[in-house]
Amino acid sequence: MQERTDWEAALPPEHPRLARSTGADAHAPEQVHLAFAGPSSYAVTWMTHPLDDPAAALAAEAALGETATSGGSGDAGLASRRLAAATAAAAAAQLRLGADALEAGAAADASLERRHRHRRRRGCRHVQAAAERSVVQYGLESGEYQHTVESPDTVGCYSSGSYLSGAIHRVIVGAGDEGPLPPNSTIFYRVGDPSQGWSREFSFKTAPLVGPDTLPYRLGVIGDLGQTDHSLSTLDHLTVSAPESILLTGDLSYADGYQPRWDTWVRMVENFTASMPWMYCVGNHEIELTDGVKDFVAYENRFYFPYRQSLSTSKLYYSYDVAGAHIIMLSSYSPYSPASEQYAWLMGDLAGVDRGRTPWLIVSYHAPWYNSNYAHQGEGDGMRESMEALLYQHGVDFIFAGHVHAYERNERVYQSLLDECAPVHINIGDGGNKEGPDKKYYQRPPYSAFREPSFGHGTLDLLDTTHAEWRWHRNQDSGPEDADFVSIFRNPDCKPQLDAVRQQAAAAAQQRRQQQAGVEEEAEAAELAAERHLPAEQQQLAAAAGQRPCFQPRSGGGWGGGGGGGLGRLLSNPDTVLWGLIGLNLGGFVMWRLNGPMMATHATVSIEGLRAGRAWTVLTSAFSHRDFGHLAANMLGLFFFGRDIGRLFGGRKLLALYLAGGALGSLAHCGWYYYKACQTGEGRYGRARWFGFTPSALGASAAVNAITVVDILLYPTRTILLYGIIPLPAALLGALWLFRDISGTLDGVGHIAHAGHLGGAATGLAFYLAYRRGMIRPRGW
Repeated sequence: MQERTDWEAALPPEHPRLARSTGADAHAPEQVHLAFAGPSSYAVTWMTHPLDDPAAALAAEAALGETATSGGSGDAGLASRRLAAATAAAAAAQLRLGADALEAGAAADASLERRHRHRRRRGCRHVQAAAERSVVQYGLESGEYQHTVESPDTVGCYSSGSYLSGAIHRVIVGAGDEGPLPPNSTIFYRVGDPSQGWSREFSFKTAPLVGPDTLPYRLGVIGDLGQTDHSLSTLDHLTVSAPESILLTGDLSYADGYQPRWDTWVRMVENFTASMPWMYCVGNHEIELTDGVKDFVAYENRFYFPYRQSLSTSKLYYSYDVAGAHIIMLSSYSPYSPASEQYAWLMGDLAGVDRGRTPWLIVSYHAPWYNSNYAHQGEGDGMRESMEALLYQHGVDFIFAGHVHAYERNERVYQSLLDECAPVHINIGDGGNKEGPDKKYYQRPPYSAFREPSFGHGTLDLLDTTHAEWRWHRNQDSGPEDADFVSIFRNPDCKPQLDAVRQQAAAAAQQRRQQQAGVEEEAEAAELAAERHLPAEQQQLAAAAGQRPCFQPRSGGGWGGGGGGGLGRLLSNPDTVLWGLIGLNLGGFVMWRLNGPMMATHATVSIEGLRAGRAWTVLTSAFSHRDFGHLAANMLGLFFFGRDIGRLFGGRKLLALYLAGGALGSLAHCGWYYYKACQTGEGRYGRARWFGFTPSALGASAAVNAITVVDILLYPTRTILLYGIIPLPAALLGALWLFRDISGTLDGVGHIAHAGHLGGAATGLAFYLAYRRGMIRPRGW
C-alpha cells in the first residue's frame, strides 16, 4: 500500500524564504542559479520583472508600435477575472490538503498573484522589449570585479495559461574572451544591468579540473524537494554537509502547473543555487500537462542544461564532467526503447567516456529500477528492460533515482542479482515534498542494503579513482550524523559477462518461481490434510510430497490426489499462462466451427442458461469467439497487456485476474438485463426480450478489460497506438473505452455486451486497489 499519512501544505508564498525581498523593484535581479556549462565555464541565470515597472511597460508597447491603454474599468474587470482564475487554480492544486490549508493557500496565492501584473494584456515580446541588459561582473576578491561578461541575446520568457514569466537572463561565464575560470577558486560575482542596478554579491567555488588527479570531490544528492518545512530542513542540513555541487533527481518545485510556484521555489533555493552548481534530472512533476502548452515548459526555460555540449538533441537528457566523474542525466519520461533517440544518444555518450580521465561513471533518472517500497512499483521496469544491459556493459558505478518518497540503498545489482560489476542503485526521493514519506515496504529483497521512510539528503565523496564514500543524512538528526554510511570500491578490471549473467538471472528467476509454487502447495496440502483429520504422520507426508489428500485413504490401498508440483510450475510461469489462455481461445474458435450448437449451449452466458443450471458458462464464455475479428482484437489486447501483468505479478495472478474478469463480466451482463427487466416491466423490446429471452454473451472482452485496466492504472502515461496509428496516452484511451461502454450500456442497443465490459473493468479496478493496499503483491515478493 502506498501509505502517506504526513501530507503537508506547501509553504505560503509570503514566507520569508519564498517571497521577493522587501522593497525590491521590478528591475532587481532574483532567482539566481548556477549550472555547469562546459570545461571551467558556468551558466548564470536570473530573473527580473520589467513589466512590473509601468514606465518600462509603456516604453515596450511604444517600441512595438502598440497603443498604451489607460487601464479603465475594462482592465479592472479583466484583472478581477485573472485573480479569480488564479485563485481557482491554487484551490485545485491544494484540494488534497484539507479545508484549512485550502483557504490559507488560496489567500496566499491571491497575494502572490498581485505580484504578477505583467501577465495581463501582454506577452513575451513585451518582456523582451522592456528587459534590461544581461551582465555578470566577477572577481577573485569580494567587491573587486575585474571581469565583465555580457550576453545581449539571452533574455528569455515563457507563458503558460494566464501566467507570463519575468525576463529570464542567462550569461555563460568562462567560455568567452575572459577565458576559463581558474579551478578550485572562490569567485565573487553580481548580476544585473549597470543602468538599473545590481544584485547583492554572491560567491561560489569553481570545480577542479576534470581528471583523475583532481579528486577528492563531494557531490550532494537530493530528490523530490518541493517547498515545505521539510524542504527547508533538507536545505539547512545540506549546508552543513558542504557539497561542491548538487545532483537533483527530479520533482523540483511541485508547482504542478501553477507557475507562480516555480518563482517561489527558485527563491527558496537561491542561497544554495547561487553558491554552487545545481544540475537537474527531469521528474514527473516537471511534465505539467496543460492544454495548449508544451510539456516541461517551465523546466526547460528556467534552467540551463549543457545538452548541446554532450551532443544531445534534448534538454531532458544530457551529460557533463566534473572532477573525476562523468555524470549522465536520463529521462524516465522520454522514449527509451532501443529505437529511441535517447537510447542512441546514450550509446554514443557511453562509448565516448574516457575512464582514464573520468574513472567514475554516474547515472541519474527519476523512476527507480530497484525499489522495495510499495509506492510506484514497476514504474521503472520498462526503462530497466531497455537500458540496464547497456549501463552494465559500460561499468556504471552509481545510479541515483527519486520518485519514491523514501530512502533506499541497494547493493551492486544487475537483473535482480548481486553482481560485483554492477552499479549501486540509490533511491533518494526524500527531499521533503508536500506528499509526505512513503512508509510501507515489501519484504526486503537480497540486494536491498538499507531503507528508511524519512526525509533527508545524501553526499557522495569520490576520494580517489577507486574509492568512494556514500553518506545519507536524515532530517530528524540535529547534527551531521551518518544515518547510513558505506565505503565503495570500484574494480577497473571488472568485466561484465552479459550472457552469463542473463542465464544466471533466468535460472534464479525460475528457481524463485519454483520455490514460491512449492511453498504455496506445501501450505495448501497441510491445510487440507488438517481439515480431513488425517493422522499426524500422514499430514507430514502429504505436506512434504506437495500432495492434496483429496480423498480419504482406504484400508488396503488408497486414493491419492497426485503430485501438484508440475502444474504449480506451469502456472507460475507467466509466459506459459499467457500462451495457454491464447491457445484456449483459439480452441474455442475452432470448436464453433466444428460444433456450433454445442458451443451455443455451453459456451455462451445468459439468464436462461444460468436458470437451467449451466453455471459453468460464466467462465466458458470467456474463451468463446464465433467471429475471427472479435477473437483477433481480444487476443492482441491479451498479448500486449497480459505480458506486463504477468511480468509484474506472475502467471497465477494473471490467470486469476483473467478468470475473475470473465466471470464477473458475465454476471454483470446478466445482472444488467435482469435489472432492466425489473425496472421497466416490458423493457424497450418487450418483457420477453428483456427477461424471458435475454441476449447471450460470449468472448474474452471482459477478461481482457480487467487486465487492460490494471495495466493502464499502472502505466497511465504510456503511449498506445489506437488502431495501430493514432498515439494516445494510456489513461486517455482507457477513458474513451470507459465512455463507450457506459454509453453503450445505457443505450441498450447493439450486439456488444457493454455491461459485461464494465464488469471486467471493475474487476481490474478492484485488483489494482488491492495491489495498492498491499493485499496483492508483485511477483517475487
